[in-house]
Amino acid sequence: MAEDILPGAAGRASGLFADLAEQHWDQARADFNQQMSERLDATSLAGVWAQVIGTAGGYEGMGEPVAHQAGDYTLVDIPLHFEAADLTGRVSYDHAGQVVGLFFLNRQ
Repeated sequence: MAEDILPGAAGRASGLFADLAEQHWDQARADFNQQMSERLDATSLAGVWAQVIGTAGGYEGMGEPVAHQAGDYTLVDIPLHFEAADLTGRVSYDHAGQVVGLFFLNRQ
């Protein structure tokens, strides 16, 4: 059964991407669930961000987050602006408020 959108999810997701942009890897990982924490340690997260920067260019800022419900998960999409590309950052939260997914998607 689907639940309501997680309160404060949009702000939390914005903070996560701000932490990435400022290279605060441990802060960005603070709300990761156990599986995310095990699969994406601080070094791996830094590597993911380096790949994004290498592909899209230097980070320039973010737009307004939009939260929506998808089944039992709250998804937050945030426009991310880079020198060479605009992407959508997506954070998925479970009902407990933990991050269960982190994605960088091409804007369409």
